[in-house]
Amino acid sequence: MSPKKQKVIVGTVVAAVLIVPSAGIALASVSSAGEVDPAADYEPAERWILSDWQPSREKIQARKLAEQAKYTPAYAKSYAKQIMKKKYGWGDAEFRSLVQLWNLESDWDYQAENPSSGAYGIPQSLPAGKMKSAGKDYLENPEPQIRWGLKYISDTYGSPSAALGFHNGNNWY
Repeated sequence: MSPKKQKVIVGTVVAAVLIVPSAGIALASVSSAGEVDPAADYEPAERWILSDWQPSREKIQARKLAEQAKYTPAYAKSYAKQIMKKKYGWGDAEFRSLVQLWNLESDWDYQAENPSSGAYGIPQSLPAGKMKSAGKDYLENPEPQIRWGLKYISDTYGSPSAALGFHNGNNWY
């Protein structure tokens, strides 16, 4: 069976679609001159339903679950450990101190907010906007919060164990 070619027009964009019954659907980019670039970067075609070009319900649910996993304390700790080692050279003892410190501060909840001070996120930045320097999605994403928090600890205290020591004596860091 040979592939069928079909053109789909969305606004002023033209995309070429190859429908291969035995293998599913493959996409290619089309230049303004109408030339197909099969090596162009695009999302895998199996994520889309041909009839309406919307993600299938199953794919949407799978994507939501993957995104939710990113926002768990377990993911945040794993990400922090990776960044600590790679960027700062801190080992397991410093990681244990960081875990203890941020357990006290936010319990690793990227949406944690102190109602009296307004401190926000995993590292409890005050004000929260300071974390914008690590990523504009700092309110909804634990990764920029962690990057900012580790830099803050490094610049201010030198290490998580020193920050934890300060926190233990002052109930803040």
